[in-house]
Amino acid sequence: MTPFIAQYLPDEDIEVFEKVRKAINALPDKLDLGEFEPGKPMKFTCHILAEAVARSFDLERVSGFFHDGVEHSWVVTRSRNIIDVYPAAIFGGPILVVRWSLTGRLYVKEEIRPDIFESLSFKKAVQAVAAELQKLKSH
Repeated sequence: MTPFIAQYLPDEDIEVFEKVRKAINALPDKLDLGEFEPGKPMKFTCHILAEAVARSFDLERVSGFFHDGVEHSWVVTRSRNIIDVYPAAIFGGPILVVRWSLTGRLYVKEEIRPDIFESLSFKKAVQAVAAELQKLKSH
């Protein structure tokens, strides 16, 4: 069944979303993301996945807040629709959201803590996920 909202999405957005969804759903449950600090494994986050997807699929990572102030990252298509690669408090994903919809308004682009994206451990984790996504893209 094609969702009603599909009539408002460009074909290009649906195509890139399907590629992103296929790759994310094929990611293994256990990825070695390195350590945040000695003895503490890096946790998989929306920020890591959004940055890795942005690099792998030539999309833009956007960070800000979801709904009531939950720090969050997602990617946007060329037409600025939202692909939430790791939806907050939702089992499943990614999801494709029309930017002007009621749901789209829950995503608020805003500056968040820059230290999230600047650490060497974050960059290494992104690199590991992006490498895995690149392998999955080519299959």
